[in-house]
Amino acid sequence: MPSRARRAPPLGLRGEGGQRVGAGTPKNWARRYSYAVAESLRERNKARTRRAIIRAGLRLIAERGFDGATIPLIAEAAGVSPRTVSYYFPVKADIAMGPISTIIDRLEAILASRAPGTGTVEAVAAWLADEVAIGDETGDDLVRRAIAREPLLQVRHQNHLERAKILVTEALATDFALPPTALEPRVAGAATISVVLELWGEEHIAAAADFLPRALAALTAANASLTASQVRPEMQPATSV
Repeated sequence: MPSRARRAPPLGLRGEGGQRVGAGTPKNWARRYSYAVAESLRERNKARTRRAIIRAGLRLIAERGFDGATIPLIAEAAGVSPRTVSYYFPVKADIAMGPISTIIDRLEAILASRAPGTGTVEAVAAWLADEVAIGDETGDDLVRRAIAREPLLQVRHQNHLERAKILVTEALATDFALPPTALEPRVAGAATISVVLELWGEEHIAAAADFLPRALAALTAANASLTASQVRPEMQPATSV
């Protein structure tokens, strides 16, 4: 009696070296495939829970104040247990700062992954384009409302903005082949973040149809003046050959 043919693993399931995972061993690849699917589902559920906690927390902070938005109330509004809230956010202030932290994480990622020859201004403009596409993830401008109400959150917000300035300053320092502590990248980094904040604060980012051209023009002008007049010739960014 002829042996039954074994099915190949699902398309795209590859191991080290590009080999198909578990080729010739159906139970092995099926087990790994099931695990991958379950892991992906868990990650999506975790992200959904995190978003629900952030949105519930921000809305309660905007309505009741920071102290009035207790962990049990946040948990009830998010449809989870208080222990789950504390698991995702051991510090309550991090609930309100979650969206800001995520936005700056995306800035860090795009600066770190830019292709050779891509300047900092171009990378920041690409980041802004992504943020326009994403829009207000919490809805109802909850982050701004919560920050405006609570001095503690204002301090936290400034800390996050300082982190963004440091990221941009370090990227500009690489552009100019200077240490991040040098005056030129520090001035340019502060100017870049100031431009972003001014334009972003003028109206909600997702509603500004002409936001990107204005942002790019302002960022380019702020940094071009530095390049032309403040950076010495030997400190100009290296040109590719």
